[in-house]
Amino acid sequence: MVVCFANSVLYNNFYSQPFSCLYNFPPGMTTIPKITRDKLWKGILEGRFREFMYFFFGNFTELIDFDHAFVFLDKELAELFPESVHSVNYVDKLVKVRLKNATEQWFLVHVEVQGKKDPHFPQRMHRYFYRLLDRYGIPVTALVILTDSNRRWKPTEYRYSFMGTSYVYKYNVYKLAEQDRSALASNDNIFSMIMLTAFDALQQKQSDEQKLEIKVALTRLLLSKGYTLIQVRDIFLFIKHYTHFAESGYLRTFDRAMESIIDHKTTYNMGIEEYVLNAYREAGFGPYIDVVMEKGMEKGIEKGIEKGMEKGISLKEREVALNLWNLQALPLDKIALVTGISRDEVTDLITAFLLEQGKTKEEAALLITAYTRRFSDIL
Repeated sequence: MVVCFANSVLYNNFYSQPFSCLYNFPPGMTTIPKITRDKLWKGILEGRFREFMYFFFGNFTELIDFDHAFVFLDKELAELFPESVHSVNYVDKLVKVRLKNATEQWFLVHVEVQGKKDPHFPQRMHRYFYRLLDRYGIPVTALVILTDSNRRWKPTEYRYSFMGTSYVYKYNVYKLAEQDRSALASNDNIFSMIMLTAFDALQQKQSDEQKLEIKVALTRLLLSKGYTLIQVRDIFLFIKHYTHFAESGYLRTFDRAMESIIDHKTTYNMGIEEYVLNAYREAGFGPYIDVVMEKGMEKGIEKGIEKGMEKGISLKEREVALNLWNLQALPLDKIALVTGISRDEVTDLITAFLLEQGKTKEEAALLITAYTRRFSDIL
């Protein structure tokens, strides 16, 4: 099956530009559009914010109520600071987080990812702070991730003094260039892989060959960590797109290298392009993916989704389960593990899908049995 998609987003508002198939370019397209780092950072912060909090605020995690969903205030932030919406030199995120206390108190986490030196940066941080404090009236903490290579630039505070009146605003700062690579590589928190990817990109004037070696090494390390498929998905996309090859052919070379690395007996048994496509679909924050497939398959997915709705399975879980079945990549128990639904529920979804394609109940049962045996033989 040839799979192409356009106007895809990994997370809500994640990609604004089209993304083409790596092996099957649409007519007239000869290069792969670049995914900018600001969109990668925004996507990964939203998708992996829990791990982010454990990585950067580990001393305070006992105070945080992780049972309540984080509230991302992108729209509110854009209203307060419209100049930040289209910036590619820095990324800002505002997240409302709940504390573990009797008053059910919330607080704000202001995150800035700054990629280049800015003499006005402390002033901007202070402006964010007082406007947020005035607007919401709840506690605010701020973290700055400096991803530039200039070790001498590390703004940690904003100072004001005039005629006996003084004021100091300090914020948390993580200077990437100061970090120890071995410590990042050995850290089990999956967000360390994000920081390690950005750290390796600090090397100046990397050739495409060097970039390829770094991406392959990072992916090998990622796969050795024992993370879940969904966790691997997010970090793999970050590694793949954080640095760009000058020659697009190296991206195909990277994909082929991944195919040779990925063990076909593991849960990562899928082509790289399908892996990326599945990752976009699994993300669940409003993906807009155009898949070239037969109408019968589209109707089958719809029928399978309806079947899942009857059982109270979420839309995201239903869609992921049917996408994994279509990829013919994972055994049913692994599909159940990835989606968080039972194997019986997965079987019911697939059966409804096959029935809509015109199969009888007996034929559907035989196909599912054969599929299960195929993976049993492999293992």
